[in-house]
Amino acid sequence: MTDAPSTPVVATTSSVQPREYLSFFAAMRAVVWSFVGLRSSNGSRLDVSQIKPLHFVVAGFLSLFVMIFSLVFLVTQVIL
Repeated sequence: MTDAPSTPVVATTSSVQPREYLSFFAAMRAVVWSFVGLRSSNGSRLDVSQIKPLHFVVAGFLSLFVMIFSLVFLVTQVIL
């Protein structure tokens, strides 16, 4: 008989934790600051590492639409 265990031993690493992402509102804040142009390089690096790319895309399109519709509304109010 052998002294081998009957079940395989699986090595687990407890130090590996799932990445925690910031909320969608943090992505909106980062995109708005980017539109204004007042975001520091450290803040940008932090945002890129902690915000999901999909949140950036959605926040960017949402901010773009709000800006376009605001400009259209402003122009129509000035003309009328």
